[in-house]
Amino acid sequence: MGFLIYHIFNPLDLAQHNPTFSGDLSDHQDMDTSNPAVFVNAELLRLYVGRRVRALIQVVRTEGGTVIGKSTDENQLVVKGSPPFPLTKFVEVIGIADGEKSIHADIWNNFGETIDTTTYNQLCQLANGDFKHLFV
Repeated sequence: MGFLIYHIFNPLDLAQHNPTFSGDLSDHQDMDTSNPAVFVNAELLRLYVGRRVRALIQVVRTEGGTVIGKSTDENQLVVKGSPPFPLTKFVEVIGIADGEKSIHADIWNNFGETIDTTTYNQLCQLANGDFKHLFV
């Protein structure tokens, strides 16, 4: 499990992609930890209606301010809000679960054209299972 979390969230990897990032997470003093977002896939979303969540989706199509996407567990999610354009193929959204298959996002993070969705889905399972206390 340690390798999985390290592999996804290694601060030194961030430094390679962003030359201005020192690798020291304490540099980010403006990080708000008062309202954490739970890692979810489409199946887990139903457990958190009304709460702040984060999910990774593969963008299937956009319809105005709504994005239809495929969650890391291969199920459809609807994300409402004000997405930035252009969107990449994979987007992480953070917002309020406003239905069993719907999120109203206030943060949209482009994750690029490829990502290991299986690993991200495993992260969702860990964050909602025996290791929940490490994530929330």
